[in-house]
Amino acid sequence: MHSSSIDKMKAFKEKYLAGKRNSKLEIIDLGSTDIGGTYRGIFKEKNWRYRGVDLAPGKNVDLVLSDPYDWREIASDSVDVLVTGQTFEHIEFFWKTMSEIGRVLKPGGLCCIIAPSAGPEHRYPVDCWRFYKDGMVALANYANFDVLEAYTQPTPLGYGDGSDVWADSVLVAKKTAGKARGRNESGNPLNSKCRYVDELRRSIDTQQSTIGQLNSEIEAKKSEIEAKNAILNKQNAELASIRNSRAWRLVKRLSPIRLFARKLLPAKQNIPDAQAELTPIERQRIVDEFHKLYYYAYQSGGTWRDTYWMGVPAMKCPLDLWVYQEIISKERPDLIIESGTFNGGSALFLASVCDLVGNGEVLTIDILRRERPKHKRVTYLLGSSTSGEIVRKVEKAAKGKKSVLVILDSDHSKAHVLSELRIYSRFVTKGSYLIVEDTSVNGNPVLPEHGPGPNEAVKEFLAENDAFEVDKGKEKFFLTFNPNGYLLRK
Repeated sequence: MHSSSIDKMKAFKEKYLAGKRNSKLEIIDLGSTDIGGTYRGIFKEKNWRYRGVDLAPGKNVDLVLSDPYDWREIASDSVDVLVTGQTFEHIEFFWKTMSEIGRVLKPGGLCCIIAPSAGPEHRYPVDCWRFYKDGMVALANYANFDVLEAYTQPTPLGYGDGSDVWADSVLVAKKTAGKARGRNESGNPLNSKCRYVDELRRSIDTQQSTIGQLNSEIEAKKSEIEAKNAILNKQNAELASIRNSRAWRLVKRLSPIRLFARKLLPAKQNIPDAQAELTPIERQRIVDEFHKLYYYAYQSGGTWRDTYWMGVPAMKCPLDLWVYQEIISKERPDLIIESGTFNGGSALFLASVCDLVGNGEVLTIDILRRERPKHKRVTYLLGSSTSGEIVRKVEKAAKGKKSVLVILDSDHSKAHVLSELRIYSRFVTKGSYLIVEDTSVNGNPVLPEHGPGPNEAVKEFLAENDAFEVDKGKEKFFLTFNPNGYLLRK
């Protein structure tokens, strides 16, 4: 929650609620999870009851909604004031939310909505909209509210935390008796028709439920069989491709000779190496075919999908993890920055290696809030790796560190990875690494349908930045999910 939003909400309170300090008010804060601050302190008055509402448990959340567009936990006409800030841009169908606001507000109740009109993408978990003054007025009109005030911050106001980048828009509106469009409002003819349609739909659903229940198990089993057959067919095709390759036939021909020679010849005798008989193209084909065989096994829950560190899913290629520990052992970084936490297994692995070398901490970033392992060396940041707020926190953590290692494994689109490369490359210290994960997608050699991703982002980044070079030595185990992704700071 940035400072300019806090100030706008304070202004709303002083202008519209100052004369109601002695009145009992039921105040709801929609999207209340504490991310850098909350509105709770603004509405701390003796006769007021403030409740934070969100879709998941968290700090500053008093009530969890089971459905974002059907607030069964809040009665109709029960709320005096509903406030929300930095939430509407993350709501996919915000007009449905507006209908719920109309339903729960009492006649004469007020709402104050604050949302950005500008600023970079910040997904929690999605970032769908920006709102101008006209958009705010349209929200009020949709709900049949009276607009008391609507505006967009026109110019930068000099906030030290960078709040001005969002140029927030504000709506203050009032629900008038018999006028608001709520999901269950009886005074609205359109809602009466909607209720009739809903009742008709429920009747149809009830009549079809028996048939649906009988068919559901059959369809579930059918889908399960089809999915397993698809996986099996794909794996058989991959295996057939490997067996039919010229490179594989050559290896099969040479390998028995090598094994037989090792048994007969003295230990120090020079033995022909199968690799020496292969051209670079043939060797790479073998590596690529095995890469695909190993990678696609995840579809049946195998290989990297079934890789754990200390009981926590890591979802990495173990050979890459081995290379990571070699880098940490040699460089002994003071800080490891990881974008893309997911389950937290890789962050725990990195922290465990830091324990072994006796140095370093891990700063890991993800847009999703979930239960993750705790470790004294690990700090979790919630937000987009490219958002201004997160980057400022990373800058603070990296300040003064002698050695910094960066690992990028979040959104794999080319645009996002390229943005991360441009932002996080400045934190990497000389002699350390900027590691871009999953450069193998988009046909390099897996998931050709993926589209431009990390590999293409690396190529464009290296074309514009000569401070880094690809360290092919880190691909010494042949199989890596990060081909051309180990970037050494020169």
